[in-house]
Order: sequence, then C-alpha cells, then structure tokens
Amino acid sequence: MEQIFKIVTIGFLSSVVQVSATAVDPSDYVLIAYSLTPAQKAQFSAVDNAASAFWETDWNGRDYIDMNTTANSYPGFDQWTGPDDAHITIKAAYNESGLYLYMQVDDNVFIDPSGTDYRTDACDLYFDALSSEQLRSASPDIMVNPTYGWALTTSSQQFQVWMGAATVPRSLMYNFYDPNLFDFIIGNKVLFDDLPTLYKGMDIEVFRMSDTRKGQEWFIPWNYIGVTGIPAGTVPAGRRIGFTGGYNDQDEAGGTEKILRWKKSDPFAATGAMDSWGDIELCTETNIIANHAIHLNKAANENTIRTEIFDLKGVKIPAGTSVAKNSLVIERRILAGGSSRSRQIRYER
Repeated sequence: MEQIFKIVTIGFLSSVVQVSATAVDPSDYVLIAYSLTPAQKAQFSAVDNAASAFWETDWNGRDYIDMNTTANSYPGFDQWTGPDDAHITIKAAYNESGLYLYMQVDDNVFIDPSGTDYRTDACDLYFDALSSEQLRSASPDIMVNPTYGWALTTSSQQFQVWMGAATVPRSLMYNFYDPNLFDFIIGNKVLFDDLPTLYKGMDIEVFRMSDTRKGQEWFIPWNYIGVTGIPAGTVPAGRRIGFTGGYNDQDEAGGTEKILRWKKSDPFAATGAMDSWGDIELCTETNIIANHAIHLNKAANENTIRTEIFDLKGVKIPAGTSVAKNSLVIERRILAGGSSRSRQIRYER
C-alpha cells in the first residue's frame, strides 16, 4: 500500500536565549557576563553569608575565569608553596542597574589585613569604561601618570577586597581617579556598611565556605565603572568593558607577597601594563524562532523508534554528550515507517 505523508510547518513560540560573540573559554581574556532574570536578581543578597544560588545552579556551560599558581603568576611574585597556595575563579552577571561578580578563592592560609595593606589576601580587580582595545589606543590626555608606565585612565576603578582570617573583614579599598587632585587615589578605605549610601547601592560581602575556601559577592552600579548614559530600564548588552586583576596572597603578616594576575601583569606594572587588560563582554539576549517541518505519517505506525537532539544550528549532539542546563535544542523523534516529528525544547541531560 502506498504510504501518504502530509508535511506541516509549525512556527514555534519565540524563546529568549543569551548569546555572545565570544566562545566560552575560562583560559581566554574575555569574561562573558550573563543577563540576570528577575528571579535570579531576587536571589542576590550581600548580607546572607553565602553565594547566591544562581552562581552554581545556572552556570553549566557558562564562562568564568580560572587563575592558578601555574598559569597566572606575576613574575617576581611567584614564590608559591604549591598549587593549593592560591586559586581563584571569577564569574560575572549584569542587569540594567549594574555588574554582579562572584569570586571563589582557595588559599591554604588566610590572614587578616593590617591597616590598608592591599598585599594581604585580597581580591584585586580593575575596571574601565573603555574596552581593552580602546585602552590600547586611548588618547594620552585621559591616561593617569603615563610617565610611571601605568595603564590607568580617568575612568579606571580599582577594588581591593580582603578575605580575612577567622572573621571576615568589613571594609575594602576602593581606588579611583580624582579630577580635583588630577591623580589616582590609592588607599581609600570604605566600610561595607557605608557602601550603599556613599556609592548609590554598591554592595559587597565576604563569606567563609571552609577553612581554606572563601567567597565574595559584589554588586557595582554602572556609573562606578564608568558606564554612563544608559537609558532607564535598559542594559548595555553587547558592550565590552576593560577588566583585569587577580589575587594577592601572603601566608603571614609581612611575609612574602605572592600575586595571581589574569594576564600575569596589572595596570600598575612598570612594563607591559597596557597588555594586562582583558574584557568583560555583556552577553546579549536574542529571540530564537524556529520553524520546523513536521512529517505527520497518516498511514504507518507513529511509534517513536529513536530520538535525536540537535543544536539550534542543526548540528547533531552525540548521545551521552552533556547539555548545559536550560539549553535550547531541537528534539527530533524518528517514527516507525521513516517519518519524524521535531520540536524546540529546553533540555538538560
């Protein structure tokens, strides 16, 4: 008997996904920041002594930075006692209000800061309104102390947040260019409790995870990393902002200073300072609308004999391959008789 097939094209509902022009790669020099959903934003708290849940549950297949004593040592400050001496991972997210960061630090010995000693067990991060490419070609007029070899501009910001020992610190160093003094201010110590008032919603916390692991969560309003002129209710998606830094480590007060840096240098370096900058890329959101031909077999048995999974570009995902949580994929069911049915789904294996 001749089999009769009817081909029906179905337009699926638009689905919002986050896309980046840059591949997810913890070893490159672009950190992709992901747009927070309202539910994720509601999870964020800088007073709960814990990481917001989305940093873990929603991060499969997403980008992060990984710095260790082998690949990221600052030359001359690399007298490490072993791989467990210091290790840091950094993740980034954002919304219309500002930038969110999560740092997880493993350190075999955590010590307390002394005064404003930035060298003592501190996350030490830099931001600039310009991208790394723009920084490399910036006008000398906006560079701060170029005669020193610095790679800082009038829109550069530096945050140094201590980890602390038995108790977590309640202050940080927030350094920036002061147009009244025509210089980069270093040693500006600020209490966490004063951040929301002094800096319009800035919020930072440090929390203990184990004897050798601590975490930090930051929220920084856009205007404090120089990203201004954003229309209300929108986000600067697709934009790159200059970013670099790492972790400063000591095993005892006044001891040997050891430094992890993303690109083995930083904007204060005597040489290679400009090359120390990488970027945070703000991932864009896009609507994916998939139209798939679905073969409705009217004559043969429609029982599924196998299922295949494809990405949105039509590339088959091999069986047994992990798929990032909440990934949009195409499910294709092969039916008895040779026909198939396809649909777009969010998939987790």
